[in-house]
Amino acid sequence: MLQKTAEYALRAVVCLAQNPEAPQPAGRVAEVTRIPRRYLHRVLQRMVQEGLVYSQSGPNGGYSLARPPENIKLIDVINVFGPPERIRKCPLGLKSHTGLCALHQELDEAYALIEAAFSRVTVAQVLNKPSAFIPLCEQGLLPETSSPAGSRKLKSGVSEKRNLARKSSGPRRREGRRPSRIRSREKTPRPGRRSRGDSPA
Repeated sequence: MLQKTAEYALRAVVCLAQNPEAPQPAGRVAEVTRIPRRYLHRVLQRMVQEGLVYSQSGPNGGYSLARPPENIKLIDVINVFGPPERIRKCPLGLKSHTGLCALHQELDEAYALIEAAFSRVTVAQVLNKPSAFIPLCEQGLLPETSSPAGSRKLKSGVSEKRNLARKSSGPRRREGRRPSRIRSREKTPRPGRRSRGDSPA
């Protein structure tokens, strides 16, 4: 099974990959990924030590990916905190079970499929995968980015969906406004002025 720390690390890496050209402050990463800031700091520092993330100090500093998103596989992030769980021997410690029984063999095969899936997919593929939902974002909202690879595709997809929603809903009606009434005023001639058509006495 995937450790919670590894899942947090995947969130942080995807967040950094959405804006790979600019360092991201830890506070913003914590806000987007919803990871406790102290926990996030330990996760990021561990990935810095492993050469997966770069840390930059200073007023404009923060964290950024040390490699392009297309060169980072999900398994690379997970292995920083330990490889996915596999069953190598009998969990019950039965001496007569020199190999895995049918139950634990099935479980280990499932874990192997998960590990293989993480080994095939890159961070860039996650960002560019067609989906109605953007990773780490509320529906229709994009994180502040400069020009990440794949972010333009996501933005265009969101705008297209918004346009389709507007067309299907029809023209908007303004509620709460009453039609203006035009009061007709009868023109009365002022004293001392002759109206047209009157003849002098």
